[in-house]
Amino acid sequence: TLERAQLYNVLIVQYTLLARYTDAIETGREALRLLGVYLPERALHAAFDAELARYRRLLRGRALATLADDPECVDPEKRVALELLSNMVVPARYTDSTLFGLVSILNVNFSLEHGPTAKSTVGYSAFGMVLNAAMNEYREAYELGDLALRIATRFADLAQKCQACFMLGHYLSPWVKHL
Repeated sequence: TLERAQLYNVLIVQYTLLARYTDAIETGREALRLLGVYLPERALHAAFDAELARYRRLLRGRALATLADDPECVDPEKRVALELLSNMVVPARYTDSTLFGLVSILNVNFSLEHGPTAKSTVGYSAFGMVLNAAMNEYREAYELGDLALRIATRFADLAQKCQACFMLGHYLSPWVKHL
């Protein structure tokens, strides 16, 4: 099951590179199902609202900056699920804005529940974009972007650090730290 999910992950990346975003999303849904994670096809707004409430509960008043020090996710299935969700962010963004928000917050909630990996940076910065654009939560969005950068630095993952810097500089910082 784990190997099959990892193969689906490669297919998600290939479909994304070919701009076959719907195929990437469907492949991701199938891969996540193998791991017991269900991404709904309908009622996305309700699913997003439920995940947002779960996010608030999981934070329990913790400062976002402290999350970078959480113990790393060690469960192989959870790590693959996080990678799948991370690779689904781009096709979701080009397919459906609500799906983009849902995939992003699912990544964040997985990281909060099971611990971060280098791929958590994608979820934190993408969810920051959602908070910025759809909810006008500029300060929290910036803090999520900063958290993404801290996690990428912690795991010494230069690709994720590059992405976190791009998201922070392009989408999140201008709303709270203008020139």
